[in-house]
Amino acid sequence: MSRQIKLSPALLPDSPSLLARRWVRLSLLGMILIVIAVAVFVAETIFARSTITIDVNGNVREVRTDARTVQEALQDADILIDEADRVTPPLQTRVNDNMTITITKAHQLVLEMGGDVRRVYTHSSDPLVILTEQGIQLGSKDVLYVDHRLYQPDQSLSKTPPRYLQVIRAKNYTLIDGEHEQPLYGQSVSHTVGEVLEENGVTLYLADQISPSPNTSLTDGLAIVITRSTPVQISVDGQQLRTRAIGATVHDVLNMLGFPLLGFDYTIPAEDTPFSPDMEIQVIRVIEDFEVEQAPIPFEVVMVSAEDLGPDEQRIIQEGVPGVQEIRVRVRRENDQIVSRVVQETWTVVDPIPQIVAYGGTPPQ
Repeated sequence: MSRQIKLSPALLPDSPSLLARRWVRLSLLGMILIVIAVAVFVAETIFARSTITIDVNGNVREVRTDARTVQEALQDADILIDEADRVTPPLQTRVNDNMTITITKAHQLVLEMGGDVRRVYTHSSDPLVILTEQGIQLGSKDVLYVDHRLYQPDQSLSKTPPRYLQVIRAKNYTLIDGEHEQPLYGQSVSHTVGEVLEENGVTLYLADQISPSPNTSLTDGLAIVITRSTPVQISVDGQQLRTRAIGATVHDVLNMLGFPLLGFDYTIPAEDTPFSPDMEIQVIRVIEDFEVEQAPIPFEVVMVSAEDLGPDEQRIIQEGVPGVQEIRVRVRRENDQIVSRVVQETWTVVDPIPQIVAYGGTPPQ
């Protein structure tokens, strides 16, 4: 005999009342989990904030932060870090409570060398250390200016970092002086050839020649050539000169000193004579010109016989008058002294008038 069991509809798995009760329980469980998560987050937020000390170049302040790393903590504190700054501990270090972060800011300065100007950062106040950091080594003749003042290696160092460094590289040069057999090789930070000569104590005479000229800018590898003048004594235009000159011949020396030969001028020794030190040169100024002179032309005496005159008696019938002739003469003067006169041409200006004399008896002898 079979037994039938009847279930209430509310107890069936898919009944509406059972589903409603399950949904209520799940909703309540979800809300509880949300509250727990929020509570945990709040607790972590409250208890995860750390108190740290930040020291920037001796300026100390204390802050609270929830940053995880040193880098995040500095960003939260609005502290900018340059690449050259020193941060201890490193930026990626995890933050912990009571941590001290020390920042040494790099000093900024201007470095100039060879026309190149750039901004650099450093933690040193020693100019030589700063240059070494930039891969710059000073040569023995190089010059360093620190804040526009010449740097001396033995000077005491300032604790204040410099603001401006200027490196002037020494340039190589060769000095070829006619007074010395061997050339001089040197380095200098001078600006011009003249400054290099002064730096080396070179004494120059007015007639010495410098190539290139003293006001030429000094460039690396420049060759400076000094051609030395030599003593000479010159007698010219009524004066005796003791001076110095450069030249291959007497002619060259006179031209250099401003005494060129003109026209028929000549020298002793001859102008093509090779020039040598302490030579004595005499300049002979020659002037040739023409003069016209007048000279009398003697008249002739014409004797005529006169019957009315006794023997040995004479009577002048016509007075004689001398004529006039002109003579063209070439005159040569050396140093204002006449050394020759040469007749070039003669011509009659006025013919002479003969003198006529009457005589008696036998003509006079």
